[in-house]
Amino acid sequence: MIEAYCKICGTLVQEDIEKIKRLAETVSMLSSILGTDVFIDCPTKDLEQSLVVFHARPLKGSIYSKNIAGEIALSINEPAVFRSFLTGLPSKNYKALTQENEEVIQNIIPIKNNFFETIAVIIVEFKDSSDSRIDSELLNKTTNNLIKEMSVSRAKIPEFVKDGVVVFNKNSEIVYSNKVAKLIYSKLGISQNILGRSYDNVTLTKTNFMDILKDKETKQVKEITISSITLAVSYFLTEFEEEEVNVVMIVRDITKEKNNEKELMLKSVAIKEIHHRVKNNLQTIASLLRIQRRRVDNKKVKKILDETINRILSISITHEILSTNGFNDLSIKTILQLIYKNFSNTSLDKINKIEFNIRGDD
Repeated sequence: MIEAYCKICGTLVQEDIEKIKRLAETVSMLSSILGTDVFIDCPTKDLEQSLVVFHARPLKGSIYSKNIAGEIALSINEPAVFRSFLTGLPSKNYKALTQENEEVIQNIIPIKNNFFETIAVIIVEFKDSSDSRIDSELLNKTTNNLIKEMSVSRAKIPEFVKDGVVVFNKNSEIVYSNKVAKLIYSKLGISQNILGRSYDNVTLTKTNFMDILKDKETKQVKEITISSITLAVSYFLTEFEEEEVNVVMIVRDITKEKNNEKELMLKSVAIKEIHHRVKNNLQTIASLLRIQRRRVDNKKVKKILDETINRILSISITHEILSTNGFNDLSIKTILQLIYKNFSNTSLDKINKIEFNIRGDD
C-alpha cells in the first residue's frame, strides 16, 4: 500500500518510492520504542496538502482510533510538516491538529533523495510535550542516520533513543546494538562488541527466545537488578517480510529512578518519625499541665491551663495524622473532628448537651 499511496501523491519517482518503502521498518521500530504514533507523509501536487503514506501505531496508547494511512493532512492543521517540506529542516515540538481533531506535539524529520530534495517527512507525535523523548541536539544526526543507504531486509535504528536497543535476527544472533546498549553492557562487565553474540549469552531475563517469536507481541516490562544496576527490559517483534523476523530488546537503566524512590521513601519515613516524636512530646507537655491544673485552686488559672492544654493537643493531633498518613493523604475534616472530640472531652459542658456539626469536603 505504501507504493500505491506514494504514486497518488504524484510528486515522487520510483527511486524515491523505494527509499520511502525501506524507511517503513525503521518507522515501525521507532513507534514501538517510543510508544507513540509515527508517520511518513509525502508532499502532493497541492502545496497545502500532504498524504499519509505510512502510519505505525504502538501496541498500546495510540492517539488515533484507527490507522490513518491514505488520509490527507492540511497545512493549516500541521504547519511543522509543511515547514520541513519547504526548508528541508527538522521541526521540534510543534503543535498540530490531527485528522481526529486532537491536539498533539509533532517532531518532524525530513527525508531527502540523492538530489537533496525533500521527498517525505517522518512525524513523531506525542499527546503532551512532556512525553517527548527526542533530544533536540541529536535530531539532525537522526535525520542523517535515517536517510543513509539501508538494505531492504534491515533498517538502521536511530541513535537518539535514550533506551538501549539490541536487535536479534531469527537465529537469535545480535545484528544491531545502539550506543546506549553498549554502555549498559559495559557497566555489566561486557566491554567487547556484542554484535554477533547469541541471545542466550546476553539476555538479562529468563524469557526464552522462541517464546518471543511465538507470541509476536511486546513483552511486559520486567525489572531486574544486577549488582547495583537496575534495568527495565522488554521485547517486541518487527516483521515486514516472511523470511525476515527481528526481535528487538529494549533495555532502560532505571538505577537513578529507583535510588531516588528509595531516598524519597527513607525521607518520608524519617519525616513521619519526626512528627511522631513531636506528637509524643506535646502530649507529655499536656499531661504535665494537667498535673499542674489539679494542684491549682484558682479558677482563672485553671481556665488558662485548660485553654493551653487544648491548644497543645490540637497541634498534637495534626502531628499525629502526619505521622501516620504523611502529606499525601491529609484530611482537614478528620483533623477538625479529632480537635472537636478532644475539646468536647475536656472543655464543653456536658449538662447543656451542645451539638457540634462539621460539614464540607476533605
